[in-house]
Amino acid sequence: MRGNATAEHHECACYARHAPTHTTTKENGSKAAFRTRYKDRTFNVDFRRRSLMLFHASIPARNPENVARVIAELWGGFHAPFPSFPDSWMAIACDDRGSIIETYPNDRVLSPDGDQVSSVSGASTAPRYSAFHIAIASKLSPEEVFAIGEREGWRAVRCTRGRNFFDVIELWIENVLLIEVLTEEMQKQYLAFATPENFRALAAAAAAAAAPAAQV
Repeated sequence: MRGNATAEHHECACYARHAPTHTTTKENGSKAAFRTRYKDRTFNVDFRRRSLMLFHASIPARNPENVARVIAELWGGFHAPFPSFPDSWMAIACDDRGSIIETYPNDRVLSPDGDQVSSVSGASTAPRYSAFHIAIASKLSPEEVFAIGEREGWRAVRCTRGRNFFDVIELWIENVLLIEVLTEEMQKQYLAFATPENFRALAAAAAAAAAPAAQV
């Protein structure tokens, strides 16, 4: 194993470890609408909503070509040079939504320039870590994702988010930037949790918890 990559399941901070129960059934003969049972609650999941999504993103990397190659491997796609900017690459998912992650040299930044954005030399004093992360779906098994982390020398660790909401594999690209990899089973957990109703309930709970503090 190179670097500090690990293939462990990590009980992240306050996250409990018990895996959720999950079953999915079709309703009304529809291929798009599913009814998903998550623990003791039932949610309607309409996969037609997935057309409202992010199409592509860009990330910095010390070795943009290698990072694009690894992301393409997670997706089962391919990587290629990104023609718009020098020394940049892209991972292409080969899905029906045109999903792409562009990888730029970490000493360059995006800058408004004339009619459209350009890639220019940036300061080299950027912090090692940032608040940025993305979550991506993968058809690979957890063992295959861990093997990629071990091969690259990148930290790879399985975590449970929230109160047993869903699992992810944290894959730390070049041990600096976080990509959450969701295997097929983890995607089912995520889609069962990530509903507008659930997010509204979380927002309401946060507002209720903040109300007493505001009155002090």
